[in-house]
Amino acid sequence: MQTSDSKRVKKPWTEHSSLVQMRYRRKGTLQRMLHSYFDDCRCKGVYLLIHEDNRECHAYSPGKT
Repeated sequence: MQTSDSKRVKKPWTEHSSLVQMRYRRKGTLQRMLHSYFDDCRCKGVYLLIHEDNRECHAYSPGKT
């Protein structure tokens, strides 16, 4: 009989998975920083675009010109 814990198999560490984790961690950090910045400016509906290929980050608020 198998326990429910045995169904969750931990994948072995690879360089790729580490890079993916770093990428999403960096993206989350940028999102938190930008959202807190725009919250201070009382802007609502801030969207964050991160281009992974050239590492550019754009924040924009719809409705603002």
